[in-house]
Amino acid sequence: AGQACTSSAEGYIVVETNYRVYAYTASPLALAILRIFTRPDYRLPNLYVGTISMASVRSAISSGISANQIVTFLRHNAH
Repeated sequence: AGQACTSSAEGYIVVETNYRVYAYTASPLALAILRIFTRPDYRLPNLYVGTISMASVRSAISSGISANQIVTFLRHNAH
């Protein structure tokens, strides 16, 4: 597991094969990063659920975020 934005030694992001993203964090920074390339589905205390869609990735790429940066972020913070 990688280092999380919340300074936890464990990863805090789970990505399912259907591109649903579960992030166990309350960090405003981590949530802001996730919202760049995911479509928010719902938010609970310490849990963000979103979906990686073609439109959300295209939006991130048009904002200057590369696909490699997205994959690196997800791998670095994977549970």
